[in-house]
Amino acid sequence: MHITKKRESLLLFVGDIAILTTSLWLMLLVRYLALPSMDLFMSHLEPFSILFGVWILVFFIAGLYEKHTLLLKSKLPSVILNAQLVNTAIAVFFFYAIPYFAITPKTNLFVYLVISFGLVLLWRNIGSRLFFSAVGRENALLIASGKEMRELKNEVNGNERYSVKFVSAIDIQEVTDDDFQNEIVNRVYAEDVSLVVIDIHDEKIKPILPHLYNLIFSGIHFLDMHKVYEEVFNRVPISLLQYSWFLDNLSHGQQSIYGFFKRAMDMVIAATLAIPSLCIAPFVVLAIKLDDGGKIYFTQKRLGKDNEEVR
Repeated sequence: MHITKKRESLLLFVGDIAILTTSLWLMLLVRYLALPSMDLFMSHLEPFSILFGVWILVFFIAGLYEKHTLLLKSKLPSVILNAQLVNTAIAVFFFYAIPYFAITPKTNLFVYLVISFGLVLLWRNIGSRLFFSAVGRENALLIASGKEMRELKNEVNGNERYSVKFVSAIDIQEVTDDDFQNEIVNRVYAEDVSLVVIDIHDEKIKPILPHLYNLIFSGIHFLDMHKVYEEVFNRVPISLLQYSWFLDNLSHGQQSIYGFFKRAMDMVIAATLAIPSLCIAPFVVLAIKLDDGGKIYFTQKRLGKDNEEVR
């Protein structure tokens, strides 16, 4: 069970494609101050549809298909604007490096940047919320304590994009040991709870964990509160930052961050250069044939693993 499901990313993807296509039509409307004809629209849609694929990849790298909480909404406009600036630069290179499509939009690209930025921002803030609010949310019980518990409850309950809602919460510090187990079971059935998010690291929780095991057979799912907190806020709970956590995670953190940015850079560069390279390839083949008539692909035998010959 995950707070953010695949349907969210899929819905955002479909919505972005629709927004980018609509922005193209509106760009032509604003540019020529008349309803664009089908021929005019299709002549622009053909090259722009190629760009849409690259632009969606830029959106993905920018994190626009990951979860966004209310705390990150203030950063959303800058993320979208930066992504669209990169997309515009890619479009400029695409149209001027590949004259095949016989259109070199100058003013159009600026108009498109303004329109698409506004519509994507509107879609991400309002449109997606309407879609996600139409989907039922799963009832959940939160069992924890302290500031992190309150932050998590307020964040999830205040954002309808999450597929769960904390209909009840139990503060570990306010419940006696004798009533703890019964309190949990009673709330699970009284509130029709199907998911329990619990702080399994709390010393007060550990003695009752064997008793909560029976709830699994009633279809109740359990999640570690710290993992949910990290998933929602993209940061580790402060209460979990002990020496054991640093020993377990610090040596891997830098490598994973480096790997992410390296992979993102590889994808951006590859996507940007892929189309120009494909256009140049036929001329390279022709040049080889005209020069010496040799083979297009060069192969030779080399020694590989265990001194085996490979071609």
